[in-house]
Amino acid sequence: MTTITAVDVDVEQQTYDSRAAEIRYAESLTAASAPVAMPGIGAKLLLALLTFSECLRPLFSWNPKRASRPEGV
Repeated sequence: MTTITAVDVDVEQQTYDSRAAEIRYAESLTAASAPVAMPGIGAKLLLALLTFSECLRPLFSWNPKRASRPEGV
């Protein structure tokens, strides 16, 4: 049976505090870079949506009456 000593608890607390500091640091980097990155991401998303809509346009603009009627009539 193992016993937990005060040193073990201290090491565990240091590990927990270190991990919390890393998470806070990563969050601050993300928060600082978000305003810079969002316009570029938004522009790329808009371009992708416009391209997708142009790919779908022929599927919804087909008119069977126009296709079955012979030309010149």
